[in-house]
Amino acid sequence: MTKHTLAIAVVGLAMLICGTVSAAPLWTPAEISTELWLDASDDTTITAAGGAVSQWNDKSGNARNAAQATGANQPGYVLAEQNGLNVVRLDGSDFLNLGTGLDWMAGESHVAFVVLKTDTYSNLYGAANGGSGASSLHVGFRDADVYRMNYWGNDYNPDITLNHIAGDYNFVRWSWQTGAAKSIYANAKLEGMSDPTHAGTISAMAGGGRIANIVGQGTWGGDLGELVFLKGDPSQDTIDKVEGYLAWKWGQQANLPSGHTYANAAPIPEPATLIFLAAGLPALLKRKRQSR
Repeated sequence: MTKHTLAIAVVGLAMLICGTVSAAPLWTPAEISTELWLDASDDTTITAAGGAVSQWNDKSGNARNAAQATGANQPGYVLAEQNGLNVVRLDGSDFLNLGTGLDWMAGESHVAFVVLKTDTYSNLYGAANGGSGASSLHVGFRDADVYRMNYWGNDYNPDITLNHIAGDYNFVRWSWQTGAAKSIYANAKLEGMSDPTHAGTISAMAGGGRIANIVGQGTWGGDLGELVFLKGDPSQDTIDKVEGYLAWKWGQQANLPSGHTYANAAPIPEPATLIFLAAGLPALLKRKRQSR
């Protein structure tokens, strides 16, 4: 029996006993180490007045919050937009400042998973200011046909294929493996991979980190559902879990490849976590009996 099968069995038994199958716990990025995690569906992380977002709080525990004090450039907060979940909407002039919130990338590899619907194709994350050097990171899109993943003199611009669904929500993964390759996946399908030594060493962000309005090359526009940033080179198991989590949460599971680990069901916690949860079953059952 595999770990995943065992986990499903434990959950199934626990929920069958409790009579609450629909309450089965699902895996979330809280179970791994994230460097930055912005989740628009969690309204407790959003500070908004009149639907305009002034701050979007980081759920990673690192307090790398995204903020915008200028009303004219504040994104909107749109309720129940995608799969019944809230999104942050940027209109092509809005952006969010991260300050030093991307400087952990200096000298490090990273992977960014983003749920988005793009209206204006431009850089999505990176440095506020341009310049010649590794401090001018810009990652996202160059235009409606091409991705962008580079700093000055380190360009990588693969074509956007039909894996990325224009005018709809997608989950896109940008991976920058320092001293190795850059790669881009749309809906868990490969869009492009650079030469094996193409990803140079990133420096601290010039002018601070930003979401949209990167290095003076235009402002990205569209809806953001969730952004999960990981440091290093995560295992395929971790990548699959994040993709499965995002796909099922945001109603994009049909976009997963048929061979994906979570094509047919969302990821659930590891067996050890489930056993811990199941340890509370006797007390739960006692409360259920007493409430009858």
